[in-house]
Amino acid sequence: MRFSPVPCEPVDFVALYAFASTHQQSVFPRLRMVNLRTLQGSVSLIGDTFTLLENGNKTVRQITEEEFLPILEQYFHLCIS
Repeated sequence: MRFSPVPCEPVDFVALYAFASTHQQSVFPRLRMVNLRTLQGSVSLIGDTFTLLENGNKTVRQITEEEFLPILEQYFHLCIS
């Protein structure tokens, strides 16, 4: 997909959304991805890789399944019950 200055309507994105959310070749249905920009940097969770960037310091680590929900709550403010 390339950037275009031509105005678009919401309907223009239906096919792209359908592909991204359902097609077997799309990464989105197969891999958990959460990203959040913060005042200090960013935090991301892609698959089981947790990345925290704060004030230029980057921490990357693998998380366990048991850590997943607590990390969503603590870093992304997402409470899933």
